[in-house]
Amino acid sequence: MPLLSDLLPQVWERLAVRLSSTQPVGLTTGIAELDEALGEGWNRQELTYLAGSSGIGKSWLTLWFVLNGAQWLHDHPDQRPLSGYLISRNNDEHAKQRQQIQDKEGKQPLIVLWSLEMAEMAVTMRATALTARLRCGVDLDSAALRVGKLPVMPDDPAWPEYSAHLEEAYMALRGELGPYVYIEFDDRNTGEFCETLDELTKDHDIVFVVVDYFRLIEEFQSDGSMANAQAQRSMQLTQLAKYYDCHVLAVFDITRLGQQAERVGLQHMKGGTAAQYDADVVLVLNEHERGGKEKDVYERHGVVELMVAKNRFGVTKTIQLQIDRGTGLIEPAHRPRFGEGIYRSKGEIATP
Repeated sequence: MPLLSDLLPQVWERLAVRLSSTQPVGLTTGIAELDEALGEGWNRQELTYLAGSSGIGKSWLTLWFVLNGAQWLHDHPDQRPLSGYLISRNNDEHAKQRQQIQDKEGKQPLIVLWSLEMAEMAVTMRATALTARLRCGVDLDSAALRVGKLPVMPDDPAWPEYSAHLEEAYMALRGELGPYVYIEFDDRNTGEFCETLDELTKDHDIVFVVVDYFRLIEEFQSDGSMANAQAQRSMQLTQLAKYYDCHVLAVFDITRLGQQAERVGLQHMKGGTAAQYDADVVLVLNEHERGGKEKDVYERHGVVELMVAKNRFGVTKTIQLQIDRGTGLIEPAHRPRFGEGIYRSKGEIATP
C-alpha cells in the first residue's frame, strides 16, 4: 500500500490534467438533467444502483443509457471519460493486468452490458426498436416485433419509406453503435465476468458496465441469507468498478412491500442495506401518478419520476421523464407528446 506522501503527487497530477483537459469527466446518460446531477454523467470507478417496480421501464432505461453512451463515443472518436486510475507502487500479482487496464492509448472505448435476465433476441429487438425511434422516428414496437408484426406491411403505400428507415436504423445499430457495445449473456458470476473483462481490456478501454439484473449474479459462497448474498454481490461490483476503471450500473430488485407501496424508496431495496452504503449513486424509478391503477400494470406511454435518491458526490433530486415502453424512447416530461401515427419523419425527435 502506498504512503499518502507517495500517493499525493499522482493524484495532483491527475487533477492538473482534469483542469487543463477538454475530455469529459463522465460518459453522458442521454438525459441532460441527470448528467448535471451526476457531474457530467457516468464517472469512472463509481457504482450506481437503479431500483423500481417490475415493468416500470428499468431495463428500457438502462438500454437508453447504453445506446446514448455508444452514440456519444461514436460521435467523439478522440474523446472519452477521464480516467482516475492509479497504479500501486508495489509489484503485486495484479500489477501487469492493472497496467494493461490503465494503458488506454490506441484502444477503443467500450460499453459492456451484462444481460443476466434477457436473452440475445430480446435485447437485440429492443435495441433495434430504440435505435429506429431515436435515429429515424420510426415507431417500431418491440413487443410487436417480437411476434413478427410491423405497423406497416409490404403492401402498404408507406412501405418504401418505412423500410428505408428500418434499414437506416439497422445500419446505424450495426455500423455506428454496435462496435462500442459488448453484450455478455453466458457469464453467471463476477469471477466469470471478470475473465471476460480481462480479455476485453487487451484491445478496449471499458468505460461503462451495465448489469441487468443484480439479483441474478450467482454468489460464490452464501449462508442462505438474502442480506449476506446481496452484500457479497455489492462488494464484488464495487471492486469491479475500481479495478477496471469504469462506472458500474446495476438494476436492483425491490421488496414485496416496495411492490405494494405507492412510491418506491431506498428502504425498499431487497436485502440492500449494504448495497445502499456501497453505492455512490442510487436511482429510483416511480410512476408519476399511479391513481387507482393496478400495481405493476403500466400503459405503453407514461410519465415517470427518476429520483436521484443517493448521490455521494453531488445533489439529490427528482427528474420527470416521458417513457415509451414500446420503443424505449425517453424524453423530458415537459415536452409535448408525439401524436399517434405509423412513424415520424427523421428530425422530429429531439433527444434530451
